Amino acid sequence: MLSAISGIQEKFTMTNRFSLDTEQNPLMRRKEELLNNGETFWDLSEANPARAHFPHIESLIAAAVRQDDFIAGISGYSPHPQGGISAREAISRYYAQAGIPIMPEDIFLTASTSEAYSFLFKLLTSPGEKVLSPSPGYPLVEMLSRMEAAEVEFYFLENPITAENIPYSMDMENLEDSLHPDTRGVVFINPNNPTGNYLSPMEAHRIAEILKERKIPAIVDEVFFDYILPEEKASAEEGRKILSMADGFILNGFSKMLLLPQIKMGWIALTGSEAWKTSVREPLSFLLDLYLSVSAPAMAMAPFLLENRRAFQNPMQERIRANLEWLSGMPVEVFPYRGGWNAIIRISSTLSMEDTEEFSLKLLDEKKVFLMPGYFFDIPHPGAFVVSLILPLEIFREAWKRIQLFTNR
Repeated sequence: MLSAISGIQEKFTMTNRFSLDTEQNPLMRRKEELLNNGETFWDLSEANPARAHFPHIESLIAAAVRQDDFIAGISGYSPHPQGGISAREAISRYYAQAGIPIMPEDIFLTASTSEAYSFLFKLLTSPGEKVLSPSPGYPLVEMLSRMEAAEVEFYFLENPITAENIPYSMDMENLEDSLHPDTRGVVFINPNNPTGNYLSPMEAHRIAEILKERKIPAIVDEVFFDYILPEEKASAEEGRKILSMADGFILNGFSKMLLLPQIKMGWIALTGSEAWKTSVREPLSFLLDLYLSVSAPAMAMAPFLLENRRAFQNPMQERIRANLEWLSGMPVEVFPYRGGWNAIIRISSTLSMEDTEEFSLKLLDEKKVFLMPGYFFDIPHPGAFVVSLILPLEIFREAWKRIQLFTNR
């Protein structure tokens, strides 16, 4: 019997929809070794707000669970494909306050933004069909699409040649050239991660025109939208409103908006014409009904959490501003920042792409500071690194003192 089971295991093959290349590069392998050994180091790539020391969050969560609506929402749980109505109404109010009319019936709750992507790739693509995603960008979209047997192609952002006051921006000609007959959706990260550029009103208007002409929906990821610089907010909000009139989807969730990745809550909001939304509601509801993945506690907390979102966000915004100010006084080039949780820096223009990884590896071994090379995000600038802005300022300062000691040796 055991030999028979062993034979079955030897013959077993997994899906070919995606490849699992588990081999890590030397830098990530060294980081994992330090973590597994329990060694302390300063991680300037930190993206998890639950590890970024925000003590105010505990009291806000405690207040949320003390609400009468919280207990009622759990005890009166009634499954619905789109999620609880009170949570969807709260999300609808969030958009209404931004001047974007999205009705509760056009909101679909998910357990995360990642899950929202997966649902949309299931909805929009057949195996081998394409989704467009921005580059530079975070590799998550590519991985998720492959899980759904879709292919990812990239449109390329207009890159600043130097760290002058010129941000990354859309390259409309490249976007149009990248669209094909089997392109089923175009992803826009607004603001983009890690480049921080948002969609300007002019860009949003042109994108809406292009996609309407091609009959392709927009997939607009707004998880960092509430972290756009105040002085950029008016322009960003105007662009957001323009693009919200295009046929497509808006994705968001509590992980970034409220610094609560542990409260598993995201959503898909339908935008555009009524004919488009009518065509999407039923199949999307069918998909979500197969999973019903959002927990009753998360939905019950949503109205209170969204109503008090500024209490979550203000300390993060202040920290980002303080860390940016500290960076501006360092002997590094800081590329223009418009929003999000990361900044792109260049420590030395003499470092090649290959040198940046070796630099980071030596920095980690000698000074116990982890610094993410920019080319991990397809940033084309030699000597560029991506730095998280969400760490407490005292940790941020200590890490940079160690970097200075390392570079001045």
